[in-house]
Amino acid sequence: MAKQETNFIKKPTKTQMIVIAALWFIGALLLVLATSDLFRESMLQQKYIMTNLLLIGSTVAFGCALISYLKNRGNKKSPNAGSQN
Repeated sequence: MAKQETNFIKKPTKTQMIVIAALWFIGALLLVLATSDLFRESMLQQKYIMTNLLLIGSTVAFGCALISYLKNRGNKKSPNAGSQN
């Protein structure tokens, strides 16, 4: 039987989800702080359209990883579950 390779988006582990969530939050926060003066200007301006698209894209990717984690966390099978020795 061929070994199936998994990636961190399709089947993330708990540790990978914690790292993904931390990186997403820190990245989004730094992007907003670097792009605008958060306390003086609104992010809902035309000149911040690219930043907003990057934030939306990273949020969608994080959401996909989170949904995959929530779906797969109950399906914990050992790697040798089907093999007979």
